[in-house]
Amino acid sequence: MRHFPWIMLGLLAACATALFITGYIAETHCSFGFGGFGCTQPFIGWGETLLGSILGFLALCAVLVVVLLWRVFGWWRRTKRNNAT
Repeated sequence: MRHFPWIMLGLLAACATALFITGYIAETHCSFGFGGFGCTQPFIGWGETLLGSILGFLALCAVLVVVLLWRVFGWWRRTKRNNAT
């Protein structure tokens, strides 16, 4: 019997938390204007890094959701098959 994919669920939770934190920082301290994505104190100079982090975490979360759903489906199938016998 395979165990529920708790590690993948934890990775997805960590990725979503990081996405919300960077999104909150970018929303409260940064704006897009003439000259690019700029931030105020204490994040001056980190605008592009925050924007890249948001996009990276968003892509990573999307991949983790797909992998988690695949593993949960596999776990469910194996559990169902083992309970039928």
